[in-house]
Amino acid sequence: MNEPSLRRLEFDRENKLYELFISTNDLSIIESNRQNQSNDISWLLAFGRYLKTTRINSHSISSNILLYEFIKHILNENLQINHMGRIFLEHLGGQRIFSCAHCDTPLTNRNELVSTRFTGATGRAFLFSRIVNTKQSPVQERLMLTGRHFVRDISCKKCDMKLGWIYEFATEESQRYKEGRVILERALINESVGF
Repeated sequence: MNEPSLRRLEFDRENKLYELFISTNDLSIIESNRQNQSNDISWLLAFGRYLKTTRINSHSISSNILLYEFIKHILNENLQINHMGRIFLEHLGGQRIFSCAHCDTPLTNRNELVSTRFTGATGRAFLFSRIVNTKQSPVQERLMLTGRHFVRDISCKKCDMKLGWIYEFATEESQRYKEGRVILERALINESVGF
């Protein structure tokens, strides 16, 4: 009979400590309220050592998937990776183009515009169905004038200027039309003639 071997890894995320318990058949994340923990990546190094020394049973596919998801989640949310090389940009074309006001990177066109009747932190804002050349933050819950929403901040892929947000989920049924659509703040974008 195999006894499950447990390993615990800790990482600090937004002043909360999470503990990860891994066994041959179980993977769970448990919140802990410990204070004064160092904010480093020693947990990642320990996790790498654990993966090298521990063999997960081949019949335990769900554990492998959960381990992969854990690594992907942590790398996406907690590590800032400085990518070297060329930035590849898309261009949607169109007669009227919206671009980043800071670096003039093309973001979308007039055909993707859904509404101009929104308000952002800097004032007037536009709702678009599709944009390109942006990066997204992790999901955040926000209470807005129209209710509670789960959103991701949108920033320019080239200059990192925050431009607006994308709606991931709306709790109010009447606001569901916003899901998957993007708010760009008018003060942070330029409109110009396309081709």
